[in-house]
Amino acid sequence: MTFSALAVFFARINWRETVFRPRFIVLWLCTGIVACFCSLFAAFVLSQFSSPRRVLAGVQMGVVDFSGLSQENALDLIRTLEHSIEYDLVTLRVDGTDLLIDPSDFSSGLDTAKAVEMVTDAGQEGMLWGRFLSWTRGKFGKKIQLDWPVAIDESKMRTVLAGVDFPGKRSPIEPVVRFQGIEADVSYGVDGLSLPLEETGKKVVGVLVRFDERLVQATPVAVRAVISDGEADRVAAFALAVTARSLTVEVDEATVSLNKAEQLSLFQVAREGKNFHLSVDPDAVFNLIDAKFDTVGIPARNAYFDFTGGVVRILPGTVGVGCCTIDTVERMESVMLDSSPGSRRRVRLDPEFIAPAVSETDLVDLQVTKQLSSFTTTYRPGESRVRNIHKIADMLSGTVVRPGESFSVNQAVGERTAASGWVSAGVIENGSFKQSPGGGISQFATTLYNAVYNAGLEINTHTPHSVYISRYPYGREATLSYPEPDLVFTNDTPGGIVVWAVHTYSSLTVAIYGHDDGRRVERRPPEMEKVGVCERVSTTRVIHRPDGRRDADSYRWTYRPEGSMGWEMCRK
Repeated sequence: MTFSALAVFFARINWRETVFRPRFIVLWLCTGIVACFCSLFAAFVLSQFSSPRRVLAGVQMGVVDFSGLSQENALDLIRTLEHSIEYDLVTLRVDGTDLLIDPSDFSSGLDTAKAVEMVTDAGQEGMLWGRFLSWTRGKFGKKIQLDWPVAIDESKMRTVLAGVDFPGKRSPIEPVVRFQGIEADVSYGVDGLSLPLEETGKKVVGVLVRFDERLVQATPVAVRAVISDGEADRVAAFALAVTARSLTVEVDEATVSLNKAEQLSLFQVAREGKNFHLSVDPDAVFNLIDAKFDTVGIPARNAYFDFTGGVVRILPGTVGVGCCTIDTVERMESVMLDSSPGSRRRVRLDPEFIAPAVSETDLVDLQVTKQLSSFTTTYRPGESRVRNIHKIADMLSGTVVRPGESFSVNQAVGERTAASGWVSAGVIENGSFKQSPGGGISQFATTLYNAVYNAGLEINTHTPHSVYISRYPYGREATLSYPEPDLVFTNDTPGGIVVWAVHTYSSLTVAIYGHDDGRRVERRPPEMEKVGVCERVSTTRVIHRPDGRRDADSYRWTYRPEGSMGWEMCRK
C-alpha cells in the first residue's frame, strides 16, 4: 500500500517545474557537498585508524616526497639518502669556475631520528579537525614543506667560505703613511675581491636543508679598505703641519733643537677603527735622545770582584744615566701634536738615574774571602785554538755562583759557531782529531774542572776525552761539545764562589774564590789497568769535612788509542 502511494506521488510530480527551481538547485548542491565532505572525512578517519603513524599526503622534506609512507618506510627512505645528504660535495660556481666545498667541514650531519619524527608528525598537530584539514590539503596538492634537520655551524661555514680561493680573489690593501726625510709618503688603499659571505652562506644552507641540486652560484663583490685615502691624506698633512717649526728639547742642563726630519722620524701611524692615529714611537724617542745627549744613555755598572795578585777586592759599581722618566713619551707627544697657533715648541725631560743591579753590599754578603783552589795548564803560543781558549776564559772570568746554585759551561757560553766569533781548531771526534769552530776550549774545561775538583765542590757532569792528552792529569780532565758533553758543578758551600780566569801567551790559570768552610781535599793517585789495547783509569778524591766526616767520590774512565773507531778493542 505504501509503495503504491509513493509511486503515485512521484508519478504526479512535474519534475521539470519542481527540480529545476532555484531553491531545489541549492538544495541539491548542498546535499552533494555534504556527501563529498562525509566521504572525505570517512576516508580520513579510516586512514587514521588503519595506520595511525602513516605520513599525511603532501608531506615533503626538501625535494623528497614522503606522502602516505608508513613510519618504517619513511625511516628506510631517509637512511638511503642519509649518506648523500651528509657527504655529497657542494659545487660553488664563481664567475664560471667550479669549486668544491665539503659540508662535513661545517656540518655535524643529519639527525635521522628527528627527520622521521618531523615527517610523521607533519600536519598531525592539534585536534582531529585540524589534522583532517591538513590531510585534505595534501590530497588536493597543497604540500607541507619541511627542511632536512641538518646541523650546520654557521660560524665554521663562513670560515670555510672565506678560505675559498677563487681566481681574482684578493684582500683589500689599507693605505699606508710613512715619513721619509721631510716628506710624507702616502700609499693609497686598493679594493679587494671576496665572496659575499652572508648571501653565499644562505644559499649553501638552502641547498643542504632542501637536498636540492648541490650547486651554488656566487658573484664576488668588491671589498673596500677600512680606512679611506682621504684619511691617509689628512694624517699626513697634519704631521707635516705640526712639524713645520723646530722642536727644542731640554735634558738636565743640555738643550738640542730637532728639525722637521728628526721630528717626523719620531712619529708612528696606526689604525684605530676607521681612522689613523698619529702618535710618538717610544723607542724612536729614547734612541734619538740617547744619540743627541752625551749625558744620557750611560749604563749602570755592577759592583764586581777583582782578584789581581790573589787579593780579594770588591770594586764599587757606578750609577747609570738614562732618558728619561716614565712620562717622557707623554710630554713629547703633548708638545709635538699641539697644532694650536703660537703653541710653545719646547719640552723639558728629566733624566733617569739607574742604580746598579749588584751593589757592594750584595757581594759582601756572599762571604768571598779567599782563594780555595787554582789550576794551570799550558799551550803553545800562536795556535788558532789559543784564541778560543782566551775567548771563553774572558767570557766566564768573574762568574758568580751563589750557594746551592749549579753552573753549566754550555748554558753560559752557548753554541760555538764561526758567526759568533769562534775560530776553527782541533777537536777529538770518534777518537780522531778534526777541525771545528771552538776547538781548544776543552783545555779551559779541563782547567776549570781541576780547579773545581781541588776546591772540593760537587761535580755533577763531566766527560774526559776519548783519547788521553799528555798535557792533562791522567783521568782528571774534561771535554766540551754542544749541547753535550757539558761540564756542570754545584756550589755546595755556605757562601758564594767566583770563577777567576787569567791567561798569558802560553798558559791558562783558573782559580776558585769563595768562603772557606774548613773542608780539605785529598787526591789519591790514579789507578790504571790495561783493557785490551786500551787503558782504564780510576781517580778518587776524599773530602774531609770540619765535623770529621769524609766523603769519597771515584770516577772510572777508559782511554782508547788515537784513530780507533770503536770501543770493541777495549774489551778483555
